[in-house]
Amino acid sequence: MEPLLDLGSDGASAWHLLRQEEDGGRYLLQRLHPRPDDRRLEQLKTEFLNGVQEADPAQPLEARFGYDEHQIWFLQRLEGQPLARAWTGWTAAQRAEALRELERRLARLGRPAFLHPEALVLRPGRILFPRVLGEAPWNLDRAAALLPAEPGDGSEPPAWELPPDLGEDLARPLRGRSQEATYLKSLMLGLSAPAPMERIVLLQGEQGIGKTQMAALALAAAEADGLLAHRLEAQPEEAAALLGRVVASVLQGLEAEFYAQRPAAARVLCRRVPAYAFMAGGRARGETALDPEEVVAALEALAFASDIHPRLVAIHGLDRAEAEALAVLRELVDRSGVAWLLTADSAARGSGLRPFLAHLKGHPASAVVNLNRLEDDDLRGVLGDLLGPHQLPAAAVADLLRHALGNPGLLQNFLELAQQDGSLRQEQGRWGLAPGRR
Repeated sequence: MEPLLDLGSDGASAWHLLRQEEDGGRYLLQRLHPRPDDRRLEQLKTEFLNGVQEADPAQPLEARFGYDEHQIWFLQRLEGQPLARAWTGWTAAQRAEALRELERRLARLGRPAFLHPEALVLRPGRILFPRVLGEAPWNLDRAAALLPAEPGDGSEPPAWELPPDLGEDLARPLRGRSQEATYLKSLMLGLSAPAPMERIVLLQGEQGIGKTQMAALALAAAEADGLLAHRLEAQPEEAAALLGRVVASVLQGLEAEFYAQRPAAARVLCRRVPAYAFMAGGRARGETALDPEEVVAALEALAFASDIHPRLVAIHGLDRAEAEALAVLRELVDRSGVAWLLTADSAARGSGLRPFLAHLKGHPASAVVNLNRLEDDDLRGVLGDLLGPHQLPAAAVADLLRHALGNPGLLQNFLELAQQDGSLRQEQGRWGLAPGRR
């Protein structure tokens, strides 16, 4: 990531705006340097983990945490239009209303937030307030003082007045998963043991049941325990491409060191890892057939990175992977000492998936977490998270819960379809049924 702006400090923490080179995504970094004492570190770990488990839709979806002997870092992805950018297109009246809306929503959130115009982001119908670890460094008045005084021409629509997209991914509290969450966190906390009982964790459940949300909790628990987490999505790709993505992820920032200490292995991986493509004519090629020696070199890279710092490799959506890619992944999982978090749709029947899952379930170092459907009371809470304030009739709510079958993803799909066909609409900030709809 490359630095964009320094956003200030309060003595204990410094905040920085970063940009990811690959996709241009913006991130907020909170850095505590020097690292606080162990007691304060434990408090911040708990605070971070609670923030993931009790997430609020008014805060960013993606958050990461880490520490070493010198510092603590807390990273959040900022998806949306920065307040600072929208502000330049608003009239004086729109700006006054924006500040009132920020104040109302911040009071409703009831949690400390990082209030900087470059970090507060707007999306249709939503204002996202980045989290902070510890106390908020300043208030809305300080944030407003950082904004330009010259009013705009009204060319920028007030985003909070637009209806939100009910199909978008949101940060949500974990509902109805207390037993699974406790078990999953205990598994993650066990990964830092010298010889962990289970270093392979499989999250399984039907589509939409909440595997991504539970995986986020698992990754947060692992990061709070000191592991570096690598997040990958399975794709319909060649085995060589998957191997290359795994190795490139775990070696990120260590490419030169690995090349200096393991030049032969780096040379073998030159067709898969972009950092070593200069040895293959300038471009990594994932489409060429995979050689057995490349698997051996990939295992060497995994071991090298893990010796420097313990790691967890997470791969979501195994049901999307090709059979050949799953075969290579099986070798990496079996023959490495790295921790793995894998998710799969329990109803998927892709070529190679069933034998792969059967192998995992029989592996002596694996644990399987099955996610079942939610009870109606928990699903009703999910409905409130997705809609916020609403005035749906009790009969309509009961009908939604009955058809959703305890699946939060299915519930969200129904809401998205109802918004698209006009059955569900928002008026004065509250969702309700359109006239004549039931």
